[in-house]
Amino acid sequence: MENAITLANQVFIMFLIMLIGFILYRKKIVAERTADDMTTVLLYIVTPALILKTYQKAYVAEDAKKLLSALLLAIIAMCFGIIISFLSRIASKKETADVEQFAACFPNNGFMGIPLIMAVAGTTGVFYSNTYLMMFQLAVWTFGVSLLQKANGTKFTPKTVLKLFANPTVISVFIGLACYFLRISFPKPITTTCSYLADMNTPLAMLVAGMLIAKVNLLGSFLRLRNYYIVFLRLIVFPICLIGLFLYLPQPHDIKEYILIVTSCPTATNTILFARKFRRDVETASQIFALCTLSSIITIPLIIALFEWIA
Repeated sequence: MENAITLANQVFIMFLIMLIGFILYRKKIVAERTADDMTTVLLYIVTPALILKTYQKAYVAEDAKKLLSALLLAIIAMCFGIIISFLSRIASKKETADVEQFAACFPNNGFMGIPLIMAVAGTTGVFYSNTYLMMFQLAVWTFGVSLLQKANGTKFTPKTVLKLFANPTVISVFIGLACYFLRISFPKPITTTCSYLADMNTPLAMLVAGMLIAKVNLLGSFLRLRNYYIVFLRLIVFPICLIGLFLYLPQPHDIKEYILIVTSCPTATNTILFARKFRRDVETASQIFALCTLSSIITIPLIIALFEWIA
């Protein structure tokens, strides 16, 4: 129950930072494209720095074994999430079905999951939970893109996937893993630089989330009943089903909890970004993102409390 309390406290802190981002945007203190620029900084600089810092630790055989367990759970969780996401198509409208399924499938495991893991287990937790980040990137650029690209006739080829998949976050994971298994340590100035940049992850990510929510018609988010169904799938149905599945798997308890935390996060910011990129229903994507993010303040601690009580 201790981790659930820690998470509840951390989620509330993150909500306060989101509120600051929300006010900054609504009061026009920051420019409209500021959230986009800050997102770029997060994706290209801050998150990769945090990941590289995470893997700068001494190689231990037991840790490596647990890392493989985490990878297996991440694969299972992602496949399970894709299966559950098809429930979003029940009574869906053709013009919004793909966006809703994308929103139900993919959690905000980077922007929100990493700060939560840091609060509960520090870099050790991030070390193991990054395996899900790898699976997320693989799935979002294959299954996710295939969902949304059909509407505008975008050609989906292995070459396209390879190009899109080669982003700094994924590259930093592979570099970090290589350094860990090959036992390569960065010079102290580089490690310190990564540490400074990594410390920006939580506040910057939450400010961006607050600004993105500020762009949304919140009243429309709350009034559209269909949004609640997608949020229910993402925040309640999927994590509870995953808990039931994890009970029958032999992996270590702490590894299960790390993967559960990142998979219990609200819908990914990619839902909005990809809806824009592939000219889908951006309003629906934004509404689900806003409602899901706000709802997760309550659901994430409850899901982890349930897991710690049952497991």
